[in-house]
Amino acid sequence: MQIAVVEINNREFGLPINFLFTILKAGAIYQVPLSTPEKLGLINFQGEILTVFHPGVIIDMKAPVIGQDNVILILKIEKQQETWKVGILVERVIDILQISESDIFDIPEESSVNKNIINKKIQKENRHIWLINLDKLLSTNETELSNVRL
Repeated sequence: MQIAVVEINNREFGLPINFLFTILKAGAIYQVPLSTPEKLGLINFQGEILTVFHPGVIIDMKAPVIGQDNVILILKIEKQQETWKVGILVERVIDILQISESDIFDIPEESSVNKNIINKKIQKENRHIWLINLDKLLSTNETELSNVRL
C-alpha cells in the first residue's frame, strides 16, 4: 500500500494514495458565509467548483495552520456509484511511502487522537504517522460532498 505523508497542524498523517487525484499549490479559497469551521471554502479547479476542507479541524478541532507553502490535495471519491472531487488543505506533502502490513499498528487506548477518523498508526523509519480513514473523515461532511458531484 502506498500513502502520501502530509503535515496537518504540525503532525504527520498518511492518506491512501489511491484517492489522490492531484496536488495544487493553495491559491484563493473563497469563503462561504455561515459554513462549518472545517469547511474552508470553495475553489475553481479546471472549471469545477470544489469544496475545500481542513482535516485538522475534524481530527483534533484545532484551527488550521495556513501559510504560503500550503497545498490542496484534490481527492477523487467514488461512493455509491457516484464520483466526487473534494479538496483538503494541508501544510505540505512530505513523502510518498510504500508500507506493508507489518508497519501498521492499532492506536493505543491512551492516545488522544480522534479514533473515529484516525484508525491506525504507521511506524516506519523511526517515524510515527497517523493513518487517516478517508471514508470516515469525508463521511463527517457527506452533506457537503453530495453538493459537489461530477
